[in-house]
Amino acid sequence: IARNHAKQQFVVNEVKSISLINEWLPKINGLSEEGRICCFTESSNLYIVTRYYDGDNPEYIFSGGNTELSMKLEMIKAFTFSLISYSEFPDFILKSLLLSENVCVYRNELHSNCMISTDEKKTPMQLFYDLINDYFTIDDVKKLSYISIVIEKLKNGVYSDFMQLYLDMDQLTGK
Repeated sequence: IARNHAKQQFVVNEVKSISLINEWLPKINGLSEEGRICCFTESSNLYIVTRYYDGDNPEYIFSGGNTELSMKLEMIKAFTFSLISYSEFPDFILKSLLLSENVCVYRNELHSNCMISTDEKKTPMQLFYDLINDYFTIDDVKKLSYISIVIEKLKNGVYSDFMQLYLDMDQLTGK
């Protein structure tokens, strides 16, 4: 599929379970109008389609000083901001977006490929805590003490949504 002469790739999730289809379809049916997700049924299966980003593993990009701390922080803040727009999505999609194996760095931005998993028992905030904990080293936290405040609040379940988290990050960083 091409738009503006740039090829785009997509993830197609196939759901065959009738019980999952009956549970999920009403939750995601209206979301395809927003353009971030497309869903359709065919031959008694549900298909959930999202954009695929062919990016690098953030742990590789963020480790070993490959990325400046300020850029890493801005990438994580921008990713947090993007998650706000998914707040109306069902938890299974939000959780899938936050699985470490689905997150990548594409064109100097964090993105997520929505390869849906139904096995995840953690909340979206717990998954975000895992990500941020993997992305910031002990040295990072020492240099930016306010990150330890955010990490501690995530660990203790203080944030109820990504808007609250983003506003706190924005306030603490002063940007």
